[in-house]
Amino acid sequence: MILTLHVPGATPEDRERAVKAAHDVLGASGFTPAEAANGYRACEEWKACASSSPRPTEEALDAAASFRLAELAAIEACCGEHAAPPVGSTLRALDT
Repeated sequence: MILTLHVPGATPEDRERAVKAAHDVLGASGFTPAEAANGYRACEEWKACASSSPRPTEEALDAAASFRLAELAAIEACCGEHAAPPVGSTLRALDT
């Protein structure tokens, strides 16, 4: 799984720095990008269909939290801690 960052107007260098920051956060959490992204997806699906889907496992919830922290770290690394990120800025996990 490949992590990419979508930030309108970001340079390739900004994106590279951002993806490294995301990998650093995920590495510290103990989740691979695939595990974190899958946990995030499971939680998003559960929120969208709470009445018809089983609650995600604690591991999926932890993985989702790690993905979200990685996304925040990536956006901060790309945009700086004082700049507001452009609307639509997201970390994406792409299957290879």
